[in-house]
Amino acid sequence: MSAYENEISPDDWLVSDMNANADDDPEVFERKLRKKYDKVKSDTSSIDGLSIKTPDWATVISTKKREKSRAVSFDLSLKKSELVLTAGTPTGTRFILGKKAVPSDVEEYRTFLEGLMNWSDSDHPLVTEADFKDWSKKNPKKPEKPTVYKTYDEMVKKSKADAEAFRNWAKTNAAGKKALDELTKTDKLKPADPARAKALKAADAVLPAYYKTF
Repeated sequence: MSAYENEISPDDWLVSDMNANADDDPEVFERKLRKKYDKVKSDTSSIDGLSIKTPDWATVISTKKREKSRAVSFDLSLKKSELVLTAGTPTGTRFILGKKAVPSDVEEYRTFLEGLMNWSDSDHPLVTEADFKDWSKKNPKKPEKPTVYKTYDEMVKKSKADAEAFRNWAKTNAAGKKALDELTKTDKLKPADPARAKALKAADAVLPAYYKTF
């Protein structure tokens, strides 16, 4: 499975100083941070399993001052092993506010990505529809396991769809194609006819190989 990675720093999650050349009053800036934090928390509340904690505002503000930044951003990063929400100076120190481990099973990961796609929008494009489709092409769904039949004859009698799927597979397999040719040649013969019985037995012999493809 290939992991999808991306990071967003939405404009509406950014808190900037009023003056581009001076720090805001710490109390004023903290009020702005708290208000923005409430918005970020609300925006991400529908992301299942992402538990968010309030940062130490004094530490965030002092770090901003030390790093001579004029803003604090809230970023959401999707990495190979986790989804992480952070706050801090845009190009400097980041403080983790919440994180969630991503599934390792490919189908669970698919559901996880699809959920993030449904959450994403033009302002928060963490996983766009195009991104999800591209990932899905690289990681196609495995076909559902078919019903296991003891014989080809039993398959034909119980499920036309399963029999058709088997025949389509047989066309791509040397032994399967040979068995399929014999079945076609003896199709109008009675089951008890030696030639038909031999063809059915040959089809039965390749069934295990067919089931191994799932």
